[in-house]
Amino acid sequence: MIKHQGGCHCGQVKFRTDYDPLLVTQCHCQRCRRLSGAMTFYTIFGDDEVLFEGKMGQYNFLGGSGMPMRLFFCQQCSTKLYCTADVFEGFKLVVTGSFDNSSDFEPQAEVFTNNKMSWLRDNGCIQHRFPEAGLYDRLQIMIDNLEKRSA
Repeated sequence: MIKHQGGCHCGQVKFRTDYDPLLVTQCHCQRCRRLSGAMTFYTIFGDDEVLFEGKMGQYNFLGGSGMPMRLFFCQQCSTKLYCTADVFEGFKLVVTGSFDNSSDFEPQAEVFTNNKMSWLRDNGCIQHRFPEAGLYDRLQIMIDNLEKRSA
């Protein structure tokens, strides 16, 4: 059963998943801000939990952690769809705004808060804040959420 779905602006790339995300993260790093024009929201799933269909391009860069990342986007309209990161091997970081029901995914964590724009405010949904990448902490949160899925 498809639980969530989405795609790019022009409709050439579509995706779907039967799962809820392991974590929704708001990233304030300078690299994400430059790539998107603002902070970025990533909805994290296991690599095999989201199925993408359509032609995508790939852009390789170093993430805020300094580790390699790969950004996948529609070759037609250039909509950013998801990233993979060496530090989160085995996971897809799906751009939250590309979901049809993107407002259903409130961020639980924010990272690189040391770069956060001073005028941004939290509506109360953020449970975890990390001045840097918070890699190990985020992995633990994802493991905890995976265990809740199984319960």
